[in-house]
Amino acid sequence: MGRQVVIPQRSAPAKDSTTDDTKDVAYWSRVLVVPSRSRQVSRLWLEKALVLTDGVQLFALMWQLSQPWPWPARWLGATRWSNAFTLDFFSFRATGAAMGSTSQSFSLWGEMPHYWLYALVWALVPWTGVLVLQIAKRTWTKQGRSDFLLLGVTWENVLLQILQSLYVPAGLAVLRLVNCNADGGVSVDPTGMSCGSVGHVMAVLVITCALGGGFLVGLPWILRRRIRESMVHSSVEKHERFVQGKELEFILGTSDTYLELYMPQFASFRRHSVEMPVQMCILKLLLLLVFSVLRSPPPSMANQGMQGSIFFFVVVSLAVYRTWRFPYRCVSTSYLVILVDWMLVANGVFVLLCANGVRSALTVSTSVTSSLTFLNACFLVMIGSKGLHDFALINLHPQSAKAKGLCWPTNERMKEIIYYGSKVESWVKAIHIAQSTILASLLVIPSMRSCEDLKTALDQVELCYEEAVSCDHLLMGQLYEVSLYVHELYIQSLSYQLAMATCFD
Repeated sequence: MGRQVVIPQRSAPAKDSTTDDTKDVAYWSRVLVVPSRSRQVSRLWLEKALVLTDGVQLFALMWQLSQPWPWPARWLGATRWSNAFTLDFFSFRATGAAMGSTSQSFSLWGEMPHYWLYALVWALVPWTGVLVLQIAKRTWTKQGRSDFLLLGVTWENVLLQILQSLYVPAGLAVLRLVNCNADGGVSVDPTGMSCGSVGHVMAVLVITCALGGGFLVGLPWILRRRIRESMVHSSVEKHERFVQGKELEFILGTSDTYLELYMPQFASFRRHSVEMPVQMCILKLLLLLVFSVLRSPPPSMANQGMQGSIFFFVVVSLAVYRTWRFPYRCVSTSYLVILVDWMLVANGVFVLLCANGVRSALTVSTSVTSSLTFLNACFLVMIGSKGLHDFALINLHPQSAKAKGLCWPTNERMKEIIYYGSKVESWVKAIHIAQSTILASLLVIPSMRSCEDLKTALDQVELCYEEAVSCDHLLMGQLYEVSLYVHELYIQSLSYQLAMATCFD
């Protein structure tokens, strides 16, 4: 049995004279659903923002890769803003990138004095987040907070999500240290550090390998472990029902299992794609290595064709895979990810052509600029139009949006809440009473437990469970788990009292 948590109950609403038949959707949503938890469960817009962020970060890597080809300076200048999504402050410096010019006195990929300090800061950012969380957990424990476990797992989920967004920024910063020029200087800081020197070797070993590499390898490993530990069903339908059940328990305030199972890390995805966060980390790491490790020592450009080709085939593979698999539970997000992926492929075509030095009318500077501008404008119009359409439909015609799969599956208007409002209300009360009884029983020795209270709670929960089974309701899983826990305590208490009575006889 999992840990039973007593969730603070909301104050009971004032008595309403209306009958069940006249109680509408808004009533049951207001009475049963905890608003803050409902907002926390719904990832409808958050996952779309993450899809767009991933897309722009991959485009920013493409921008970094394109410096030696070169892409037209006008296009590079117009799209320099994409580096803001990778938090790459280095690229916004005057010497941060050649911007399509081959006559600059600094490296095509940019230079910065004492760059190792910049890389060190980025390498420490993820570990600082982990350290702060551990300190916070110890502080909450020492303070004796009753919700210290819930706070810990809540912020761990938040930290894991943030670290996924920082994967490219940190990786890009630390991997630049490994590149050397043909003349023996470190590419990113040729005047301050020579390739193979003690300082350079120490920087690569400590910053790139130990701190940066530990994060780049450790994050996907931790995500994979957390996700796999929470998988209990291989069937798509059973998995979806299981996830919706835990989400429903969470928004009704009867359980924190949604957070304890790290569901925010995979709740956006269908069963066959739950490891998509791990796969995206691996894909980003592959592209980072293509950008850094495969780079020829400047001024040589021997490997740029290989870099561009690998980049193109990686983004094509990603687009084909996600178009075929339809990975997201929310249909609108799956449509968005298809548009974003094929937008990257369209840009990748020019990556392939320009990196391999293909000479044609299409690769002339003006043609590249106009073609990329037109293609990206078309995709942005489609993405914007689709977003506005979905937003309007969700807010103006929620039932139609729900039928089309545009809404988040678990919400305050789902049939499990509005069709069974009065029953769900009684089930939630029974769960709260049972949880309070469980807590009270665990706080005393077996001889002091009240068999009568345990029996009353058990009978009530079992009755609710039978009702939930007859309705095939999502709450029947939790009702069954609670009934087992209460039954176990009741049998223990009854056995102890019988044993004591036998001894006295």
